[in-house]
Amino acid sequence: MAGTPFVISGLKVEPNTIRLGNFATVSFVVTNTGTAPGTYTAVFKCETAQTGQGVTVTPGPAQDVTLAGGESKTVSFNVSIMGNGTHKVVIEGIWERLTVDSQI
Repeated sequence: MAGTPFVISGLKVEPNTIRLGNFATVSFVVTNTGTAPGTYTAVFKCETAQTGQGVTVTPGPAQDVTLAGGESKTVSFNVSIMGNGTHKVVIEGIWERLTVDSQI
Protein backbone atom coordinates (compact mmCIF):
# COMPACT_ATOMS: atom_id res chain seq x y z
CA MET A 1 0.00 0.00 0.00
CA ALA A 2 1.56 3.28 -1.12
CA GLY A 3 2.45 5.67 1.66
CA THR A 4 2.49 3.08 4.44
CA PRO A 5 5.37 4.00 6.77
CA PHE A 6 7.81 1.16 7.42
CA VAL A 7 10.78 1.28 9.80
CA ILE A 8 13.74 -1.13 9.66
CA SER A 9 15.69 -1.97 12.83
CA GLY A 10 17.87 -4.60 14.45
CA LEU A 11 19.92 -5.70 11.43
CA LYS A 12 22.04 -8.73 12.40
CA VAL A 13 24.43 -11.02 10.54
CA GLU A 14 24.99 -14.33 12.33
CA PRO A 15 27.65 -15.50 12.32
CA ASN A 16 29.47 -12.43 11.04
CA THR A 17 32.43 -14.52 9.86
CA ILE A 18 31.87 -17.63 7.75
CA ARG A 19 33.99 -20.14 5.90
CA LEU A 20 33.90 -19.83 2.11
CA GLY A 21 30.85 -21.77 0.86
CA ASN A 22 28.95 -21.62 4.17
CA PHE A 23 25.86 -19.54 4.96
CA ALA A 24 25.15 -16.68 7.36
CA THR A 25 21.70 -15.52 8.42
CA VAL A 26 20.89 -11.87 7.80
CA SER A 27 17.85 -10.76 9.81
CA PHE A 28 16.09 -7.54 10.75
CA VAL A 29 12.77 -6.29 12.05
CA VAL A 30 10.35 -4.37 9.83
CA THR A 31 7.59 -2.38 11.56
CA ASN A 32 4.51 -0.81 10.00
CA THR A 33 4.27 2.41 12.00
CA GLY A 34 0.98 3.39 10.38
CA THR A 35 -2.57 2.31 11.14
CA ALA A 36 -3.40 0.76 7.76
CA PRO A 37 -2.14 -2.64 6.57
CA GLY A 38 0.60 -2.63 3.96
CA THR A 39 3.23 -4.71 2.19
CA TYR A 40 6.94 -4.01 2.45
CA THR A 41 9.37 -5.50 -0.07
CA ALA A 42 12.60 -6.41 1.72
CA VAL A 43 15.56 -6.39 -0.68
CA PHE A 44 18.94 -7.91 0.21
CA LYS A 45 22.03 -6.15 -1.14
CA CYS A 46 25.69 -6.99 -0.87
CA GLU A 47 27.59 -3.88 -1.92
CA THR A 48 31.15 -5.16 -1.87
CA ALA A 49 30.97 -8.53 -3.58
CA GLN A 50 33.27 -8.23 -6.58
CA THR A 51 32.16 -9.05 -10.10
CA GLY A 52 32.37 -12.78 -10.62
CA GLN A 53 31.81 -13.65 -6.97
CA GLY A 54 28.66 -15.70 -6.61
CA VAL A 55 26.16 -14.51 -4.03
CA THR A 56 23.51 -17.05 -3.04
CA VAL A 57 20.50 -15.69 -1.15
CA THR A 58 17.56 -17.83 0.02
CA PRO A 59 14.59 -17.62 -0.14
CA GLY A 60 15.64 -15.02 -2.76
CA PRO A 61 17.02 -11.48 -2.88
CA ALA A 62 13.55 -9.97 -2.27
CA GLN A 63 10.71 -10.90 0.09
CA ASP A 64 7.27 -9.33 0.44
CA VAL A 65 6.17 -8.86 4.06
CA THR A 66 2.52 -7.95 4.74
CA LEU A 67 1.92 -6.18 8.03
CA ALA A 68 -1.14 -4.87 9.82
CA GLY A 69 -0.97 -1.34 11.21
CA GLY A 70 1.43 -1.27 14.16
CA GLU A 71 2.70 -4.82 13.48
CA SER A 72 6.36 -5.90 13.41
CA LYS A 73 7.92 -9.01 11.84
CA THR A 74 11.41 -10.42 11.62
CA VAL A 75 12.67 -11.00 8.08
CA SER A 76 15.57 -13.38 7.39
CA PHE A 77 17.79 -14.19 4.44
CA ASN A 78 20.36 -17.00 4.29
CA VAL A 79 23.45 -15.73 2.47
CA SER A 80 26.58 -17.33 1.03
CA ILE A 81 29.20 -15.27 -0.79
CA MET A 82 31.76 -17.09 -2.91
CA GLY A 83 34.61 -14.68 -2.39
CA ASN A 84 37.02 -14.09 0.49
CA GLY A 85 37.02 -10.72 2.18
CA THR A 86 34.76 -8.39 4.11
CA HIS A 87 31.44 -7.65 2.46
CA LYS A 88 28.86 -4.97 3.27
CA VAL A 89 25.33 -6.37 3.76
CA VAL A 90 22.75 -3.60 3.27
CA ILE A 91 19.02 -3.34 3.99
CA GLU A 92 17.47 0.12 3.38
CA GLY A 93 20.75 1.96 4.01
CA ILE A 94 21.47 0.08 7.27
CA TRP A 95 24.52 -2.14 6.99
CA GLU A 96 26.59 -4.78 8.75
CA ARG A 97 29.76 -6.60 7.76
CA LEU A 98 30.04 -10.21 6.71
CA THR A 99 33.54 -11.65 6.48
CA VAL A 100 34.22 -14.69 4.30
CA ASP A 101 37.44 -16.62 4.90
CA SER A 102 38.49 -19.88 3.26
CA GLN A 103 41.09 -20.45 6.01
CA ILE A 104 38.76 -20.86 8.99
